[in-house]
Amino acid sequence: MRYCRITQTTFALTDSGRVIQQELQGIHRFYEAFKLGQYQIMPDHVHFLAHVVAPLPDGATLRTVVRAFKIGVKRCVGYPVFAAGMYDSLIFDRKQLETEVAYVRANVFRYRQRQANPTYFQEARALPPLPGCRSELIGFGNPSLLTHPRRVAIRISDRITPEEWRETQADVAWWIEQGYVFVSPFISKKEVAVRDTVLAKGGRLIRMTYRPFGKRYKPSWQLINACSAGRVLEISAAREFPPETDKITRAICLRLNELAVLASS
Repeated sequence: MRYCRITQTTFALTDSGRVIQQELQGIHRFYEAFKLGQYQIMPDHVHFLAHVVAPLPDGATLRTVVRAFKIGVKRCVGYPVFAAGMYDSLIFDRKQLETEVAYVRANVFRYRQRQANPTYFQEARALPPLPGCRSELIGFGNPSLLTHPRRVAIRISDRITPEEWRETQADVAWWIEQGYVFVSPFISKKEVAVRDTVLAKGGRLIRMTYRPFGKRYKPSWQLINACSAGRVLEISAAREFPPETDKITRAICLRLNELAVLASS
């Protein structure tokens, strides 16, 4: 099922894509408090910003509205078009709104980049400068994860209490459900456990490392499939450290965690 077709020069909605657009633009007829903001129909998913400008009817929630929209599309097309569930996130200020709008608008551009570059997720390349970083970073994987509007830095000590770990696991589950990108060196055992959970649940992550990428570098077996699918970006900060750096130290860990925070901001 494709909702649209995108080439380097054209964009065309399919029949189901036109139904999706029609139903999306028609939500306001049933829920007056719902105002449709920036949206983008992609070949296999849809992004849209919803402005709820007044209280919804009693018993209704944003999920109720989206469920009704999906039912409307199914009724018009004649069969289910969408998978169950959705990713949603609240927007609290103008800066966050501008970030989300820019991300939605750039979807087609990123899709065309991937089409034009078959090795997009398979080669190391220089990344755009990161504010607060002293040197050039090299990335392997999907660089667009750096511009995703929902990113969270992960730093977990193996010495946290069982209760703190349970709370962290609950936070991680919620972040995965909301489509966040996890950013971390993933060094401690607890951080590695988070990494493995994210990958198992189909989530996305950015891994910081102090090691350089050689000419024949490939991600570890834990990451390679997700990396090929565009769900992983590995970032080498080797140029932040002396060339002879071999073993990881506390200072390196601290700097990698600082870079993870910068990359998630």
